[in-house]
Parts: sequence; C-alpha cells; structure tokens
Amino acid sequence: MKIFYSIFIISLFLFSCNTENKSRIKVELNSGWNFKSTNDSIGLKAEVPGVIHLDLFNNNIIPDPFDSTNEQQLQWIGEQNWEYRCTFDMYNKDIYKNTDLVFDGLDTYAEVYLNDSLILSANNMYRQWRIDIKSILKLEDNNLRIVFNAPEKVIDSLAAQLQYILPQKRGFARKAPYHFGWDWGAKFLSSGIWKRVYLDSWNNAKINNVHILQKEIDSLNANFTANLDLSSDVNGEFSIEIINSKTLEIYSKQTLELTKGKHYYSVDFNIKDPKLWWCNGMGEAHLYNLEFRLIKDKSNIDIQNETIGIRSIELVQEDDDIGKSFFFRLNGKEVFIKGANFVPADNFLPRVSKQTYKALIDEAVWANFNMLRVWGGGIYESDDFYELCDKNGIMVWQDFMFACNMYPGDSAFMKNVENEAKDNIIRLRNHASLALWCGNNEVDNGWKDWGWQKQLGYSKEDSIELWSNYIALFEDLLPNLVAKYDEQHSYHPSSPTYGWGHNENFTHGDSHYWGVWWGHEPFDVFNTKVGRFMSEYGFQSIPNIKSIKEYTSKHELSISSPSMAAHQKHPTGYQTIDEYLKREYKPTENFEDYIYLSQLTQAEGITTAIEAHRRNKPHCMGTLYWQFNDAWPVSSWSAIDYYGRRKALHYFVKEAYKPTIISCEEKNDSLYVYAISEIEPPQSLKLNIVHYGFDNKTLLTDSIEFVVSNTQNTMVYKLSNDIKSSESFLYFELNNGATSLDEGFYYFQKPKEMPLRKVGFDINIEKKGSIYIINLQANALAKNVELITNLEGKLSENYFDMLPNKTKKIAFIPSEKGSLTINIKTLNNLYR
Repeated sequence: MKIFYSIFIISLFLFSCNTENKSRIKVELNSGWNFKSTNDSIGLKAEVPGVIHLDLFNNNIIPDPFDSTNEQQLQWIGEQNWEYRCTFDMYNKDIYKNTDLVFDGLDTYAEVYLNDSLILSANNMYRQWRIDIKSILKLEDNNLRIVFNAPEKVIDSLAAQLQYILPQKRGFARKAPYHFGWDWGAKFLSSGIWKRVYLDSWNNAKINNVHILQKEIDSLNANFTANLDLSSDVNGEFSIEIINSKTLEIYSKQTLELTKGKHYYSVDFNIKDPKLWWCNGMGEAHLYNLEFRLIKDKSNIDIQNETIGIRSIELVQEDDDIGKSFFFRLNGKEVFIKGANFVPADNFLPRVSKQTYKALIDEAVWANFNMLRVWGGGIYESDDFYELCDKNGIMVWQDFMFACNMYPGDSAFMKNVENEAKDNIIRLRNHASLALWCGNNEVDNGWKDWGWQKQLGYSKEDSIELWSNYIALFEDLLPNLVAKYDEQHSYHPSSPTYGWGHNENFTHGDSHYWGVWWGHEPFDVFNTKVGRFMSEYGFQSIPNIKSIKEYTSKHELSISSPSMAAHQKHPTGYQTIDEYLKREYKPTENFEDYIYLSQLTQAEGITTAIEAHRRNKPHCMGTLYWQFNDAWPVSSWSAIDYYGRRKALHYFVKEAYKPTIISCEEKNDSLYVYAISEIEPPQSLKLNIVHYGFDNKTLLTDSIEFVVSNTQNTMVYKLSNDIKSSESFLYFELNNGATSLDEGFYYFQKPKEMPLRKVGFDINIEKKGSIYIINLQANALAKNVELITNLEGKLSENYFDMLPNKTKKIAFIPSEKGSLTINIKTLNNLYR
C-alpha cells in the first residue's frame, strides 16, 4: 500500500539578512506531526508534545485507557514500534550561523532522522538531546522522522547481555519506572515526543546556563556569584548585565573578551536590603526575578531569566546520644517538615498542565505542607512544578529516578546516567524550593532486606558485582555530580537510611515505616515506631464515588467487580483495607458506605502517625506520608485522587498539620495531653477541657493556661484512666485568648464500640459572592460528618466531629454553576 502522510509545513522565516544583529531564536516544532505503527502505511495526526496512547485515543483508535479494564486490552501498544514525522521549511537558514535541534524529552528508545540522515539514537527519557543540524538543513522540505522502539524489546536485549537478572528488568531502562506498573499504578509503556521539540538558532554567542551561588548574607546585603556557561563562535568583546526584571535595578555590568569555543565566566553581584525566602508557615516565599543579558555592540544577543530565593537550606545529619539526626535547617532555623510523597500526576505526562500542577500545589499549601518529596520511581517534574513550589514556599526533596531495584554498572549505562543527572541538576539547582538531592528510593533497603539474593539465585560473584554497581552509582557518581554542579545542596544516598526491620530505623537518619499495612500491625504502633525523620508510611483507601463513576459503569459498582479489581494494583489491597476497617468499624454491605469507611480508616490511621511524629519533636523532625496524589484513577494510598477530589485523609491532614495543635496519648494508665506548636515566639495559650456523655450531658469541665514554644512539645494536662468510660468522650479547645487555634475529640473506644445516637441536623445555606456558607447544627454528637455536594468544588472542612447544639460554619467554593444541595452522611446514622 502506498504510504500516505497528511503533510503540514512549518515555515521559519526572518526578513532581515543582517547576521551580525540577529539574536538567538527558538522556534517550536509542535505542529504538523503525523504518526503510525512501523507496520502500517497510513499516517494519522499527532499532538506534540504527546505520547502514543494519547494520539491513538485522540484519533478514536482506542477507548479511554483508564476506563474499566481497558488497561489489560491495550498492552499491545507498548509492544509495537511507532514512527512520528513532520516536514518544515527553514527559509532563515542562512541568517544564523548555528542551529541545533533540541528535544527536551524523548520517551525513550528513539532513532531520529533528518533528511534521511540518522542524527540521534536516544535511550533516556530524562535527558535533553541537542543536535547540531546546520549542515543538514535545507531551505525547504526538511523531513524529520523519529522511530520509537518498543521498550521491553530493547530491555530484553540488554538483559540478555548479563549472566544474572535484575530484581525488575525495568532497571536497564532510563524510562520512568512507574510506567511499568506499581502497586498503585497501571502499566502503560508509552512512547513519544513527551516534551518540547524546537530549533535553537544563534549568532556570535549564547548563554548555555547560569549557576547562582549564594555567598554572605546579612540584613543589609546578600552577595552572590553567578557562574555563566557561554558559547561563542567569534572572537570579540561582549558584556554581561544582571538586572532585576521587575524593578529594572542593575546588579552588575561587566565586559568580557570571548574567543571561539566554550567559556565559563563568573560575575559577582549584590542585592541590598534582601528579603529572605521562607517555606510555607514560616514567612513569605519572597522571590527575585533576575535577567542575565549577553550584549554585543549595545544589542542584547541572548537573555536568560532565573528566579531565585535568598535562603540557606541544609540537611543536618549529626551523631548524637540517640543515634544520628536528620533534619532541615532553613535560614539558620530548624524546621519540622510536614508534607507527603509526590508521584507523577498522570500516566500520560504531556497532559499534565501547569493548571494541573497549580491545583495540586494549592492543595499542599491549603493542607499546611512545607515539603513534597519527588519520589524516585517517577520523573524529574517539569519547570512548572518547581516554579509553583518556589512561589508557594513548598520545599522539594528531590530523588534521582531510581527505585526498588538494582542497576547495571557498565560504562554505557553509567555515562547515560551521568548525562541525565547533569542535565537535571543544572536545570533545577537555582530553584529556591530545592532542599535535597537523594540518590534513590529503597534500593539500599531492598538489597539488604528484601531477599533478592536468595530469590534470584545470585552467586557470590553476582552479589559483589551488583553491590559494586550500587556503590559506583549512588556513593560515587551521583554525589560527585551534585558536588560539582550544585555545591550548595545536600546529597543523601538512599531513602530510607535503614529498613523498617532494623532498630536503627528509629534512631538513625530517615525512616520508611511499613509495619502498618505491609506488616498488618495495628495503627497504635505508630505511637511508638517513631524515627528521626519519617519519609514514608501510608495506608490505602477507595476514591470517592463520583470518581469511581468516571471509570466504572453503574453495573460494576462493587468491590468485587472486574473494573474495581483492575483499579486496585496491590495484590492484597482490598483485603488489607477490609481487615483494618473491620478492626475499627462495623462492616457494611452498602458500597458507598464502604467507601466512606475505607477513607475514615485511612484518615484515622495516618493522622495517628502524624500526631505521634509531631509529639516526638525534636527526636523526630519530619513527616512525609505516602502518598499525596495519583497518576491514574485507582484505590491507593493517596489523599487527592486522580481527578483532584479530596479524600477524608486530606481534610484530616490539614488539621494535623496546623501550626498549633492538641494531641493526646494514652500510656502508663493515664491520658497525656500535649500542646504542639511551630510558631515563634512562645505563645501564651488556654486549653478548655470538657468531659461529655454520649447522652449530651456535661460530666466535667476544666481549663489550664500555659506557654508553649516551637522548640519542644509541652505536656500540658494529664488525666487518670479512672475517667475512661464507654459512655463518654473528651472535648478539647485551644485558644490564644482571641482566636481558637484547634479543637479535638478523644474517645475511649473504637468507633464500632461507641454508643452513638441517631443525629439530626439543622442546615442553612447562604451565598456570599461566589462562596456558599453552610451553617450546620446537630442535636447530638455527630461523628465524622461528611457533606456531599451536588456541585463540584472545595469544602473548607469535611468528615469532622461536632458537638450538639453548636453552629458550625463551613465554606464551599463551587467550580461549576448551579444551585447547591447537600446530603449528609455520619457514622451515627450509617447503620440505622
């Protein structure tokens, strides 16, 4: 059959022919693309940036990959080779002396041809690929063709070269590990031009990159050195100018002589009356927008923009009388870290927009986060992600992309990783939000604790080689690259420092604690299993019914349906949820009620852990739960589901991460009440305590005043266990005299044992501008009140407990038009 392409021409033309005055220009090649299987002859329209699954879906060749059980039926896509092609004109070819073709991301094994010449064989989705194409370019009809080879076929050929196997064969590929599936993620082996592709043309000289090093800082001055990486194709005099792009203040202007070739040039500059960058909860995340201008003959020939925050961030790991510390110091102040682990926001990365990132970062800020950990089984996120973290004061723990596996150590693999790491270190190092580089996720832990040697039959020689590969990669190559290209950020070889089966897990470094969930231990264990920094722990739940209906038909709304099974990737996920749920709650046969209980189970468990971590400050100096978000619709550990809907956990975490909270712990036959604060200076507070019966009667009231600081937590109240009763509960309210800071309930039994009474509500809804105010009053203690709105939007609170005969105000911000109606679900009325 004759090969057919619907050709779109990209014409690039500049009307001036004065090569000396033309500056650098970048032109996107994002239109006119077609794709086909290498086995086919018919081409279809493609979107660039994009991936093959999205192009097939957009051309109505496949159904939505996320719907029902479609994942299983679409595995053939990753088993085929695919070809992408476009044609472009370059009428300004002779205006520029230099033209590079730049791919910011190719996924993954790609052969690139320009005008029938092979110009690139790519093998790493994390790298930027830059090719000098000046000598190959034509004025018209430049034919750009890319052949993407099926990932697993390439991986199999690489694996065949070793005498042993890796724990997961994906270890051979520099492709996002989660693409191969995870215990929360689908397997979709995508291929495509997943990031920008463009032509970069220039004359005279250009700025390749800028590294901004912060030097001395005081209240009057902040001193910096900017190290510029420059390229020149002429000999001559140039100047460098550094300005504030908002105020137009000139920080520095210097003249330099360049010869043909590559140059490294340092410029010192100073910012007067500096404003520091602080993380969320500690102050303003103040940013400076800098413009670096390369000037020749009084004309700007290249401009690079960098946004910086003036701050110091360091990871402090010091031997102490417990073991070894692990905490972050920001601008000289110790910070208790509050946040979660971030996974890629979609299996199909090109559709993760800036708005997607903004919605997620806004949720992190709303829930009082100050850090996100970019997990090593995903991707180095886009510039949009880090810019939003900069702006919102969210520090970033950045893993290199290695997770739960061992890796080859041959020279080609190591060189590939070196280039990948260099590209991403240089890209991310100037971000104010960047706090830490970490070598990998659970590789050291896996090698020492998961039994790979026995399971995979490694010989002594195999084991020596694999561990030598580990040392070469994570304790030699990566730390040396960080030291070379980003000397002002810390490097941590592997997270966790020790596995959760080791005693050192609770005394040294960072900890992943999976005794809850994987070990089936009760949630109460979180109160004692507290490490120095808790960088992973978690529990699953089922997403909201609105989300489930997006990917499941009404005939499959049950846990046992094929669709629900396809959207649960942990081998015992639903069984484990059910086991823990029944420990806490009475079982139910109603599907929507079961979802509600699963989310309460998750929320109560994780906040038990968070409060324990905060109570144990300064022994413990951080808590990052697993996981914040989802890459596809699934029953998982997330607090925000794929569609951006909040689970109960997210509301609970917002309360647990507030700057000042009350937390209770039973031990030694007493109930201890702690005040926990992250606020400076010390606060004078008042705690009100009320002992209620479930019959609404007041049994006891008390109050106490005290001062609490942010350096250590304060035990402010103690109650004898004599007060314990199956017919009563405690209520706490904490205030500073003017504002209520926190309230909490403490129950002496599990929810399934509580003598909850049927509850009724008075509800009044008023609209103020675009926001609804919901005024709610209950006639009895109401346990875990879920407000279910007909409109999409965000509630200020949900899944809360409330006292009888007291009005609670909840704000609702709708994201769609219509009249608001509300249904209410409570634990009280669930079984009635």
